[in-house]
Amino acid sequence: MQNDALVESFLKGEALSPEEARKKRTGLVWYGYCDRSSSMVVKELCAESDDDFRKTMWEPVRKLWGTTRLENVISLVASGLWCPIGLPESKKEAVAVGAKRIVDALIAKERAKVEREERIAHDAREKRACDAMEQEKQRLHQEELSSLFTDSDAKEAWE
Repeated sequence: MQNDALVESFLKGEALSPEEARKKRTGLVWYGYCDRSSSMVVKELCAESDDDFRKTMWEPVRKLWGTTRLENVISLVASGLWCPIGLPESKKEAVAVGAKRIVDALIAKERAKVEREERIAHDAREKRACDAMEQEKQRLHQEELSSLFTDSDAKEAWE
């Protein structure tokens, strides 16, 4: 039970200082350790990004490589070269599974948000089209009514 709490604690990430958070465009980092011989591969795995900003963090005091992107934790653990800090090697797989669960939930939440926004935009377009059709219907009706009465009819009606 305690190990599961350790995994959950690790998955929450470590908070960055406000200055680092501004520079890295995120507030959390996940650190781990690796052998010196594999540090360049781990560094690149930490850096993977989908927004052209490197996600690598180096902690010189503790000599740890980290990433500011939870998705990278999955590939870091899968590489077998990196182990999350504060956890035994036996919990690496639990970290990867937990990270995947969190990432999948975030992706599903983002997808639902996008679908909701698209549905709102679609409904607004439909409403504008219906309003335009209603205005055109009213205009045609007015035109039809005005064609029924000529100027002479109007003069007779006023006399």
